[in-house]
Amino acid sequence: GQLLNDGGDTDQAAQLQKQLLTIGLDQLYVAFFPTSMKYMTLFQNGSSDRVVDDEKAQRRRKDVWDKIKEGLLKQLQSTDG
Repeated sequence: GQLLNDGGDTDQAAQLQKQLLTIGLDQLYVAFFPTSMKYMTLFQNGSSDRVVDDEKAQRRRKDVWDKIKEGLLKQLQSTDG
């Protein structure tokens, strides 16, 4: 492959890496969303435009992420021993 030695290429690579991380986190969100909670959509009506949360929704989404992390940690711990 070609080495990234141009500053623009490095910036583009960092941007693409961030985009991949976001996609990966979105997949975790969908796959492990707690079934005990009402689903909070990530995108607006079938488009690729992300939902912009107000402050209340941001807190709720943080609670969802905390539950997802907690569930994943429990799964890892149960397979660890």
